[in-house]
Order: sequence, then C-alpha cells, then structure tokens
Amino acid sequence: MEDKKEKYTFVDKRGQGDAASPAETPAAQPEKKTEPEKSEARRVQGESPPIDFSTLIMSLATSSVMAMGKAPDPHTGQVFTDMVMAKQNIDIIAMLQDKTKGNCTKEEEHLLEGILYELRMLYIEAQGGKP
Repeated sequence: MEDKKEKYTFVDKRGQGDAASPAETPAAQPEKKTEPEKSEARRVQGESPPIDFSTLIMSLATSSVMAMGKAPDPHTGQVFTDMVMAKQNIDIIAMLQDKTKGNCTKEEEHLLEGILYELRMLYIEAQGGKP
C-alpha cells in the first residue's frame, strides 16, 4: 500500500482583495535579498525585548494600528488598510482583558484599559466617524 501525502500550498492573501490569484501575490514572487536593517541585525544577535504579557498586548495593538492604515508596515514601509484585521486584533485584546481579569498587575490592567480605549477611538476615526 502506497502512502499518499497531500501537498498544501499556503498563500497569504491578506490585503490583496478577493480577486488576487496566487501568481499575483508577493508570496509567489521570488524574494529579493536585502541587507538587514540595524534593528533586525540586533534581534538576530539576541537583543530582543523580553517576552511578557505587555509585549503581547503591544504587538497586537501595533498590528491593529497598522491595519487601520495609521502606521506603515515596518518591513515594507507601505501603509495598508484591513479593517477586519484591525477589529479582530482589538477584539483579541478585549478577550484577553476579560480572561485575565484578576490575574494582571495594576500596570497590566492600566495598559489594557488605555490601549483598548485608544484603539477603539482610532477604529471609529478610521471608519469615518469622529471620536
């Protein structure tokens, strides 16, 4: 009996719209090799920030801000808008706030409250409303 393994190809279509074909996506194009930036070189050498709850929240918040078109992607320098991704990241932070209630330090609680308020106001503004 032959062991048949299926092969899967994953193509990142985020920000490409529904009409993007695999040949049109950046993942299907050859990657250009460039010199790493100084910050990337430091990360490779082990000088990354500590991984903790606050770092996770800030990472999700940064992704949300970029998805709202309020900040450029640090790797490409391009600004993109994906409001679904922005809302999803805000909802994840809110879920984490709910699930960790009573287990966070005062600083972490304050961070969650502040970040969620700011992200929600930015989201309303990005949707065309005024905060």
